[in-house]
Amino acid sequence: MAQSCSGPQIYSLIGLVLQFVIYGAYFILFLSSCAGLVKNWQRGSRVFVIGNITLFSIITFDTCIKIFALVYANDHPTGDGKDPACALQQWGRWDTFTSALNLRLVIWIMDILLIYRCFIIWGSKWRVVFLPCILLAVSIGINTALLYSFLNLNLVPTITILRHLCYPMSFAINLVITGLIAYAILRQHFRSVGAGARVASGLSLVYVARVVVESALVYTLQMLCLSIVYQFKHPTVAIFQNTLAPSVGITFSLMAVRIHSARTEEVAASRSELLFAKWPRTTTFLEAGLTSEQSSVNCGPDDNKHGEKAEEQPSPTT
Repeated sequence: MAQSCSGPQIYSLIGLVLQFVIYGAYFILFLSSCAGLVKNWQRGSRVFVIGNITLFSIITFDTCIKIFALVYANDHPTGDGKDPACALQQWGRWDTFTSALNLRLVIWIMDILLIYRCFIIWGSKWRVVFLPCILLAVSIGINTALLYSFLNLNLVPTITILRHLCYPMSFAINLVITGLIAYAILRQHFRSVGAGARVASGLSLVYVARVVVESALVYTLQMLCLSIVYQFKHPTVAIFQNTLAPSVGITFSLMAVRIHSARTEEVAASRSELLFAKWPRTTTFLEAGLTSEQSSVNCGPDDNKHGEKAEEQPSPTT
């Protein structure tokens, strides 16, 4: 009798479906952020552009692998009397190991980009990013050991502690870096306000800080839930694991889209102010136009009366 994997595997299937849905949203957001990426490349922010493109490539590749794994699991039995769906949990398969590797690469690239952004915002101060760099190094070491254990399943029982530290470490890195970035932006804003500066456009420092926090909130909450669920060994961990990679992509694409939209509105408002500044009599011109329009409206009935009088006069030909 075949061994059923329908219990845990139902969560894996739900996670795969959600991953495809979230990837569809991420694909649309990435296309929407292409204009902002081009502008950032022209401004010299090439590290973030390369990072976003790399994330998109890895996440797309991972989604294709998940589609292959799903098709394989339904069309190829395992051959040892188990349900075909059990193939999704065979860690010795190349596609399963590659998916695990892709997830780690996505998380590492995201952490590196956030640390670099924090480093730039804080004025290239290494002491600020020293703790995040140490946490990232520890996280890379833990995840490398876990990836090696996937190739050598005999080592799995000996690294149980490392498995429980994997996701909490990533959550701590994201929380610390996001907090440092938001604090630096808000501190600069309050200093500017204290100095008497006023923001004349929609792209304020408070808005940038809000975009960073709100965009990272989805991934941060998802990582928090994953860390908690993983400690209790609940099968819903498969849902959070499968949807984690596209959620990272959405985080960066959402920030790029919102900041680019705000910057576009700022440039449009500046150009509009500059255009009207070149016309010192703009108000008089508008008032004159409005007066002439009202005059034409008021003269309408008189014109009609003249027209009616003209029609009342008999035609010379008749």
